[in-house]
Amino acid sequence: MGLLSDNGKPVMLAGEPGCGKTLIFQDRMKTVCSGEVAEVLALNVTSNRFTTSRVLWQRLEEKLEWKHGRTYVPKGNKKLMCLVDDLNLANVNSSGSQSACEMIRQHMDSGGVYEPDLQVLREVKNVTYLTTLNPNTPASMPPLSPRLLRHFGMFSMPYPR
Repeated sequence: MGLLSDNGKPVMLAGEPGCGKTLIFQDRMKTVCSGEVAEVLALNVTSNRFTTSRVLWQRLEEKLEWKHGRTYVPKGNKKLMCLVDDLNLANVNSSGSQSACEMIRQHMDSGGVYEPDLQVLREVKNVTYLTTLNPNTPASMPPLSPRLLRHFGMFSMPYPR
């Protein structure tokens, strides 16, 4: 998991609630993002029924700065490690999709996202996504898109015994 995330590859941990998925990622982020000369910024986003693409973009934008044209990079010319906890619990819109999940997919597919308010393409560089997935979700939550899941190195976490 560390090798993948250190090389900018997205990683997903799937497991039951309370099995330690978030704690493992938070510990990893603390290790990589601490110190006087850390080259990585950390961003934690807890996904819930209020998390939309607009909310996710606002949180990302706090850690980004404009570089040139339509390109944005993490502040201080660093890398950004973004933990999206319980990604599959994001808000479901009227068409049955999860806009926050689709924004992450769009970013990984094309290297940029359309800003939700202005509908302007923003190229976002040097962002690595770490996500957790809770498979025990209500029936009202749609399953995550295979178009999104194909980007992730996925690991299953059993509940500790």
